[in-house]
Amino acid sequence: MNNSEIKVTVVIPIYNAQDFLRDTLEDAIGQTLREIEIICVDDGSTDCSAEIVREYMRKDSRIQLICQENQHAGVARNNGIENAKGEYLAFWDADDRFERNLLEKLYEKITSSNADICVCNANRLDVPTGDLIRAEMYLLEKFLQGADEYSKESHPAYLFNIATNVPWNKLYRSSFIKENNLRFEDRVRANDVYFGMMGFYLATKIAVVRERLVTYRVNNKDSLTGTQVETPFCAMDAFMAVHESLERAGGLDNLQIRQSFENRALQSLLYALHQNTDGNAFIKMYEYLRNEGFEKLGIIDREDYYYSEDAQLSYRRMMTMAPLDYVLMHGADEKKKKQEHIRDLKIKNRELRDSVNALKKENRRLNNKINNIKNPLGWIARKLYVIKDVKSKEMGK
Repeated sequence: MNNSEIKVTVVIPIYNAQDFLRDTLEDAIGQTLREIEIICVDDGSTDCSAEIVREYMRKDSRIQLICQENQHAGVARNNGIENAKGEYLAFWDADDRFERNLLEKLYEKITSSNADICVCNANRLDVPTGDLIRAEMYLLEKFLQGADEYSKESHPAYLFNIATNVPWNKLYRSSFIKENNLRFEDRVRANDVYFGMMGFYLATKIAVVRERLVTYRVNNKDSLTGTQVETPFCAMDAFMAVHESLERAGGLDNLQIRQSFENRALQSLLYALHQNTDGNAFIKMYEYLRNEGFEKLGIIDREDYYYSEDAQLSYRRMMTMAPLDYVLMHGADEKKKKQEHIRDLKIKNRELRDSVNALKKENRRLNNKINNIKNPLGWIARKLYVIKDVKSKEMGK
């Protein structure tokens, strides 16, 4: 395949992903869009990941392997960008699942819309339990307002809130990335925040595919998010970098874009804080956000400004509570939410069970009707038997 024929380059950063890597590579080589190249960037893995890629290279010539010292996923993705030849770029994680028609659907949408970015919806898969979760954060319909395309002109107040910053549910025009010198940051965590948000800001048009075409594994102990403990300020630093770039570009002069940014920053930083399981790191981040971090990003207490009531409540608590009191209060809230969720699931389960029983009863009735239509003589014979039995009783009287 000539370079000019490559429609999409799939960049996959890999670090100790041997448990799930074969699934991801099977999804890649099985894509219905065939004119692709697959660049695997091994980020200094110490397991069998690189050998697994070489195994697949022997099966499919579209796969190539780049090896680098451990510099984290952002640098690995940038390495992929530098070597990509495709007209469009996709950035997959090495431990997720991708529908086989994902690239075809996103390619068709982004080309027909003449967009710079195309985003699709996704599910979450809980690794320990195997539960498939219909997540809502990857594409929020309430902010899309029924649109199939959006940009800072059409949706300034929700530009950064319609979809998350993750790169794996998006397709990017290669020329758009290179012309704007968009690159992932060199951070242990949150290296996709700058790339994702500045991409949304700079894009002339972002197209939408509502189908859930990615399954993102969560609670995977070996993933980047699963090991988030000792880097509490990565997310804060990433949002500061976006804030500075938007300020230089004049983006924050638009009050709706500013509101969108501050909402995204607040919710994402609270998520990063709540994900931190190291007590000392949690307290450091908590105190920093409360004392100066939030204010640096323009996050202050306002009425009718924040899109999430839970986020605003958490912010207000942080401003008045010690870290331990906050944790206890937040834990109580989460426990209550889980109890309410379990109650709602039980109610739904009962309703479904009642519906199933009603459908079974209706199915039996329809089957009987079908059998009567198929065998009218049998039906007539039963009726004659009933009539004969009634007459016999009458004669006996």
